Parts: sequence; C-alpha cells; structure tokens
Amino acid sequence: MEGCFFESILGDANKWHVVEIKQSETGDAEDADKARCDVLQHVTTAVGKSIVTNEIGAIATGDEEATDGYYLVEFTGEPYTDQRDGALKCEGNWLYEVPEARKWFTKSAESTIFDVINVVATGVTMEKLSPSNMPPKRARKRVVENNGLKISEDSHNFILDEIVRRDALEYDPDRVYTADDVEEEEEEPEEETVDEQEGE
Repeated sequence: MEGCFFESILGDANKWHVVEIKQSETGDAEDADKARCDVLQHVTTAVGKSIVTNEIGAIATGDEEATDGYYLVEFTGEPYTDQRDGALKCEGNWLYEVPEARKWFTKSAESTIFDVINVVATGVTMEKLSPSNMPPKRARKRVVENNGLKISEDSHNFILDEIVRRDALEYDPDRVYTADDVEEEEEEPEEETVDEQEGE
C-alpha cells in the first residue's frame, strides 16, 4: 500500500486491502470475541518483532494526563514473554510531554515495563529543535535545556489512527475460551454424584 507507515518494513509484502468489518446481528458473540482476540494477538506479535532498542514507540492509554491518548517510550530492551502471565512485555524509558508545547517531549531515565499489546507504534519519528522546528516561546527554554524532541506529524497521525483501529479489537475476555481454560478443566477432579456417594 503506497505511503503506508510500515512500507520500509514490509516491502513487497505490503499489499493489504483494508475493509471495514461489521459484526452480524445474528452472529455469535463468543466467536466474534475470539476472532478479535486472535487478530490482536497476531498484531501484538508483529509489533514485538518491529521493536528496536533505542527507538521510540507509542503506548495507547486512557489516562487523561496523556494529551492525545498515548505515551511515548524509548525501547531499552528486546520483547520477552513473561513466565507468570504469558504476556509479551518490553522495557523502556518514559518520554515526558513538555508543558505548554504540544507534541514536544523530553527523554528521561525513568524505566518501565509495559505490555506490548498496548504498543500502537514503533519506529516513531522525532524531530530535533531547528530554525524551522521551534516550540512556543513560553516553552523554548525548557525544550533547549532538556534536548526536547517533537513527534513528527506523520507519526502522530498514524498513532491516532492505530488507536482507533485497536479500539475496534476490544473484546470480552470472559467470552474467549483458550487452550489454558481447557487444560484447567481437564485437571479439575470430577465431583462425585449423589448416587455414587449413596452406593458407597
């Protein structure tokens, strides 16, 4: 797809046809949730493979403190599977928004571990301060002193679009039947019936 954000990564394989999918009114809710779950897991795996140490990524959040619905992090490690919950995780350092200078951020040494399933963009482009890329005067001193960076318009818009797409993949985990659920049921001992107890 010409002009796609991931064109440099996907190359000739980047030939997707995007369509809007609506759930049938007569469809099974559990099947629909399972489908969304499967798609989200595949997306998460693809995102994990695109994470590169020292590059910038975006994490979707419902936190009201995030002006545009996402936080930025600088990846400091490779993704890994958490042995406790099986989730794909990664470590990184937060970038902080510059007050009074929308889309400007400063790097930090504050580390965090996050779920890759919430990462909506990797390889985010950040633009340095320059004569043609200046923050508002009221925030200029803070940006200069902290080597502030501005997120590019292309990256910003891609993140917002991806947040909308991810919202469409939300599902009810209580309606998704996994292999782990099957194993747990098989391990549970069968309860004796009333007839069996009376026969003893």
